[in-house]
Amino acid sequence: MSVKSLFRAPRNRTAANRFGIIGTLAVLASGVAGCASPQVSHETSNQSVEVMVPVFERAQNVDDEITDMNLIEAAGIEPASTRLLAVENDTPFWVARGTNGDVCVLYAMQGSAFTGFSCGSPSTLEAYGLAVATVANTTDLFTEAYLVPADVSDAVAEAVVGLNNPAHGLFTRYAPNENPAVVGIEIPRGEGSKAAFIFSELHTT
Repeated sequence: MSVKSLFRAPRNRTAANRFGIIGTLAVLASGVAGCASPQVSHETSNQSVEVMVPVFERAQNVDDEITDMNLIEAAGIEPASTRLLAVENDTPFWVARGTNGDVCVLYAMQGSAFTGFSCGSPSTLEAYGLAVATVANTTDLFTEAYLVPADVSDAVAEAVVGLNNPAHGLFTRYAPNENPAVVGIEIPRGEGSKAAFIFSELHTT
C-alpha cells in the first residue's frame, strides 16, 4: 500500500517525523503516515493537556482502544492513553499521549489499513494545533484532520469555512483543498492562555 501525507511544521520549532520528512509530501511504502516530534525537551504550555483536550479527563473505555499495533508503534503513543474523539465518514479519530509526552491525533481512514497521525508537544498544540492529511494512492481515500485546543475550537469553527467539526476541537475534510483560505490567521482566545493561537489550513495538492 502507498500513501502520501502532508504535515504542517510548527513555527519557530524544528521537528522531524519518524520517516525524516516534515512540511512536505512524503511517499511511504505502508499504510501508516504521520508526524511525530523528536525526543526533545518540551516547552511549557500555559494550559494543561486536560484543559486543551478535555476527553483526557475521563477514563479510557473499550471504545477508545486502538488495536492497530503498527499505528501505535509508528506514532509512539501510550496504548492506555488513547481516547476516541469521533467517528465520521466511517473513520475513527483518536487522541493519545506519546511516550515522550507529546499529544497526538490519529485516524484510520474508513476503518482501512490506511492510517495517519500527527504529534506535537503540549505547547505546540496550544499555539498552533496539530494537522495531518493522508492520500491513499491506490484508492480514492483522502483524510485531513486538525486538532485545536478546546478554548479556541468555537472561534476556529467560525473563522474557517469548508471543514467539518465532528467533535469539540476536531476539524476534518475528505477532499483535497487546492486553495486554502486560511493561512496563519490569529484566533482570539480567553485569559486562560497567554499564547496566541495561529491556525493555518494545509495545502493538500
